[in-house]
Amino acid sequence: MAVQRIIGVDFGTSTSVIRVKRYENGKPAGVGEKLETGSVVFNGMYPMVPTLIQRVGDSTYYGYDAQIAKKKAVLYQGFKVKLESEIPEEREEARALTEEFLGYLARCYREQSEGGHLGEPQDEEKTLVSYPVKWSDETKSFMVEAAARAGFPNVEGLDEARAAIHAAALQSEEYLKKQRYLQPGKASTILLIDMGAGTTDLVLCRYTPGEAPKNEILCTWPKAGEVLFGGQEVDRILKNFVRSRLPEEAAPLLKNFDNSRFKAWKENLVSPALLRGDVVDGFSDLDSSLEMMGVDVEDYGLNQKELERFAGEYLRGLPQLVRGCIREAGIRPAEVELVILTGGHSQWYFTGELLAGKKPEICEALLPQIAADPGRIILISRPQETVALGLAYTPQSAKFSVSDEIQRQEIPADRGPVCADTSSTAEKRGEQAVKSAQGSGAGEKEPGFMDKVESALDKINWSQVGYATMRIMQILSGRG
Repeated sequence: MAVQRIIGVDFGTSTSVIRVKRYENGKPAGVGEKLETGSVVFNGMYPMVPTLIQRVGDSTYYGYDAQIAKKKAVLYQGFKVKLESEIPEEREEARALTEEFLGYLARCYREQSEGGHLGEPQDEEKTLVSYPVKWSDETKSFMVEAAARAGFPNVEGLDEARAAIHAAALQSEEYLKKQRYLQPGKASTILLIDMGAGTTDLVLCRYTPGEAPKNEILCTWPKAGEVLFGGQEVDRILKNFVRSRLPEEAAPLLKNFDNSRFKAWKENLVSPALLRGDVVDGFSDLDSSLEMMGVDVEDYGLNQKELERFAGEYLRGLPQLVRGCIREAGIRPAEVELVILTGGHSQWYFTGELLAGKKPEICEALLPQIAADPGRIILISRPQETVALGLAYTPQSAKFSVSDEIQRQEIPADRGPVCADTSSTAEKRGEQAVKSAQGSGAGEKEPGFMDKVESALDKINWSQVGYATMRIMQILSGRG
């Protein structure tokens, strides 16, 4: 039987990803582990790409090349969210841009495939392209047809919820097995929260693991865009926060700093710092320009408490979304057994704390089982890749049968969300993470040098690396 090559294409609002995995007789081909995948790389090194199109006269640029500012350039971004616009002209433009960008992705895939980096020439190729569960059948069909016209082979579609849950189940298999959160043949109610740049989408489902896993969608939420709770809103909140800290003479300079710079500041500095409980005292891009103008700026003093004070109304959006989803599905909050967080915006410290009921000044406990055991929150370590990985893993199934000698382990009451590792050594590190959360036993072997290197590489956010590289290029070329 020929080797099958699965091509998982996740066309995202802000970032797109392609993952490839080969199978022989339904099992992973080659000597790699079952979670190991190939990546289509962009600009020679990045395993994901910004979903951007830029036009300058008769020239068109895509992805990272479109991030570089050019005179008289027109930038197209966020067109995925307009694919279901009620305005016909806006919807048609979004479809044209989507198909054009898929063409760029297909060219990148084909170039690397023909170079032998993703498999053998005789592989039987199958493409899976993702789309949101709540999209209409017409828009879902458009995505499949557009991917085929763009040049991807043998295209089928799969919704993002199924792909994300499948990826999380495989990546967290050992942990979920030990805690018996998922058991073969037993349906579990799972809330998937996809926190993207434009919106936060919730999918409530009943997932039954096994050789042929089943996933019954109970509800998708929100039905309309009244509550967005996306990353772009945080970009604007941070911009307003900085404006409140600056003197009036700095206002003209601030106008030249678009939201993309605040997005990079958020991802590279603010979110990681607040997760650690640190204080953010400045914004180097902006501060250096102010220093050249001779404007003195006091330390920002941005910590968790200050952010929550400044963005309190925004933060109440997540509880509002969760309540709406539960109400729409017609179930009790206590029935939700697991929460899976994905999307780039899910990395914020406040997400898990709000869901676990640790921010009473913002909202009460939302989900009783989650509040009692925050380990039921599964946080993906590299959330931008989750859907593409789930697509590439489709022929596999997680096996949750537990032998009698494996007993449920005691979990500390204050344990936080568990991070699902997306690396090729995820199973081993997943077990280490559980042991770490529970307290290490005496005589445990310390990780070796290469284990530490591997772990460090797995934690790199390559989209941030790409942005930093582009900023350096802009500064060196005098366009910074």
